[in-house]
Amino acid sequence: MPKSKKERRLSDVQIYAAVAIVLVIAAAIITIIYMSQPPNFSEFKTAFTSASQVAIFARYNGTLLGVGGSSAVSCATAVIEQLHRVPSTINFFVVNQTSCTFATRGLGANNTASSNTVNITTTTSMDRCVNMSKGMPTLYINYSTENETIVGRGTLYISGDLLFLRECGIAVQLT
Repeated sequence: MPKSKKERRLSDVQIYAAVAIVLVIAAAIITIIYMSQPPNFSEFKTAFTSASQVAIFARYNGTLLGVGGSSAVSCATAVIEQLHRVPSTINFFVVNQTSCTFATRGLGANNTASSNTVNITTTTSMDRCVNMSKGMPTLYINYSTENETIVGRGTLYISGDLLFLRECGIAVQLT
């Protein structure tokens, strides 16, 4: 005996539901596979050089800008100089153990303020500086006794000693 319209509709609904479930499971599997892949430098570089805003943190352990701090700042400056052709707003932060110093408006080609004056602000709230950089690719340049590079999703951590930071290979690699 042929199926009634109601029975056919029910089986059609069951087919659509099964297809939807399969698609959701497939999407979940693809997302898990993507998220389990470690980020790589190429992805960071593309995100960093194509973003309309980026953040660069020069960090050091002391409270005074000694040779370690000045080498971190010098490397950050070299990166900024290399990025002058990239149409981004560069948010630059200098962070030590007690404070964070930053320009109240970013640097770079997208900065359309009418004057070349840059106002500098210092805060003891590290959260303020970190929150200002949320949602943008961020480069952290740290003075350390050990040389290390860690690529994260949207972040790149460079740590190094005086020689490593003076060479500042990241400045060339980001161009």
